[in-house]
Amino acid sequence: MVARGAVPAAAKRPADSHPGGTGNAFMSNLRGWFASILSVSGWALLAAQEPPATLSVAAPEARLSDAPVAAWRRELLELGFAAASAMPVNPHRKNRARAQEEVFEATLALGQEVLAASLLERMEDGWRRGAGSAALAVHCVERGAAAAAEPLLAQARNGLTQAGDDLQPWRRDRIRARLARAELLLGREAAAKASLAGIDPAQVGEFEVALARTAPAEAFAAQLAAFDQVCAAGNFDAIRSAMQVCVSLYDRYHADAERAAQVEQRLVAGYAKLPHLARLESVLEAVAVAVAHDQRSAAARLLQRCEEWFAGGNWLPDDEYPLRGRLAQAWARAGDAERARRLVAEAVAKFYGERDRIPDVFRARGLRQLALASHLAGDAGESERLLLAAVEEGLRNPNSRPRADDLVALCCLLAREGWQPTPALTARLAAIQQGLGQPW
Repeated sequence: MVARGAVPAAAKRPADSHPGGTGNAFMSNLRGWFASILSVSGWALLAAQEPPATLSVAAPEARLSDAPVAAWRRELLELGFAAASAMPVNPHRKNRARAQEEVFEATLALGQEVLAASLLERMEDGWRRGAGSAALAVHCVERGAAAAAEPLLAQARNGLTQAGDDLQPWRRDRIRARLARAELLLGREAAAKASLAGIDPAQVGEFEVALARTAPAEAFAAQLAAFDQVCAAGNFDAIRSAMQVCVSLYDRYHADAERAAQVEQRLVAGYAKLPHLARLESVLEAVAVAVAHDQRSAAARLLQRCEEWFAGGNWLPDDEYPLRGRLAQAWARAGDAERARRLVAEAVAKFYGERDRIPDVFRARGLRQLALASHLAGDAGESERLLLAAVEEGLRNPNSRPRADDLVALCCLLAREGWQPTPALTARLAAIQQGLGQPW
């Protein structure tokens, strides 16, 4: 897959072709606000570097488009959205909105822009519509469809003023960070600066990832120094953003052994007090980057460290079994199917040994991830057995809200991974969606 968190490079054109003036004027203006952006979360050292000269996109396309995917994958997304939308607004407004957003994000990950726009229209949560519009705009800009992004950016800006009481500061800032990312890629420095003014550092990560990918190569040393500075300051939100940036740099410089090693060292050892779960999340993203670039030895090296952190953690069941599944998936993607199958077998044995002590609302989460690991490891029989077990565990709770959550998650997983369910399972999932109702 395209590494989670990786940002496709924007198409390039000469520096003097940026909108709003000559290249020299653009560079001069950009240099002035570069520092103000980066200082939001402590990356001020980059201000001394030459700003990127290639922030714009290629000739624009005016329409949204859907990438070619199998019809059954779209049907799963629609089924998942129907399950999310079955939740009554009162009292499950937030759960409903989060589940709808989960399907929207899976739809966008598959390049289904038209379908994603349709899902946005069906979402009642105003701030999530605004954030989704901005995310869809970024997707359009990154594939060169700048004209298609413009009305979406306008919708996102409207979301800043029309979301009412829902627009808490962190929600507002999430929209603004995505707006700034799109404006950066479009080369519109003033608009990006305006979007970032006063933004909470906890929400700036998405923008910083894009900035890291477009910064000049000469900025690399300053980027690493900035990471060290952020870690020394000890602000957890800023460190999480810095780890995201490091994953982006790891992707960008994967072919440069010296630079990749420096980034890897910071991902593995930067800020010793970082909780195991936070570090595992970031390093597993780096593993996906290594796998995407067919760097199997690097992936195995990182996975060995992940297993050490996992072994040293004190996990609750709702974290433990999904993580066990994700580690096994990573080994399978890295080419070690035998190890993946062994990890799944160990996890399944442990799961059923303590199943009755695990709250029923958490059981399906781990089984879904273990099923996918078996599927990736080529064990068709075990993967189908675990998948069916996950479906049934998702029905143990008599309330429809957790049932809907599990159905949404399963539909999104199958659609994202291109794992086609059997006709019998497809019918079973549709029946579960139809059966959602009181009690919620």
